[in-house]
Amino acid sequence: MSAGLSNSRLAERLDRHARLLEIAGESAFRARSYLRAAETVRELDVPVNEIARDGLLRTLPGVGEAMAGAITSLLETGSFAGHDELTQQFPESLLDLASVPGIGPKSVN
Repeated sequence: MSAGLSNSRLAERLDRHARLLEIAGESAFRARSYLRAAETVRELDVPVNEIARDGLLRTLPGVGEAMAGAITSLLETGSFAGHDELTQQFPESLLDLASVPGIGPKSVN
C-alpha cells in the first residue's frame, strides 16, 4: 500500500466522489455513505494506511465491504473503479461549478 495518501487527502477524495454522485442524481443514501466514510477517515488518530494494512478497514464506522474496497484502491492507486466510471460521464470540474453559490448539484447536471 502506498503511504503517500494522508487521511485528509483520502477523505477529500471520498467527499468529491459523494458530490459527483449527487450531480449524477444517484441515491442520496449512497452519497451519504461516502460522506460518512470520509468523516470517519478524517477523524482517525492513526493513518488509514496502517488500518488497511492490518485488514481492519471494515471495523471503522461507515465502512463496509464495498467502501473498504474503494479505500484500499485509493490507497494503492489513487482512484477506484466507481469513481473512474463516474468521472467519464461527469468530469470533476463540475464540482467547482457546483460550489458556486446558487448553483447546486442538480443545476450542473
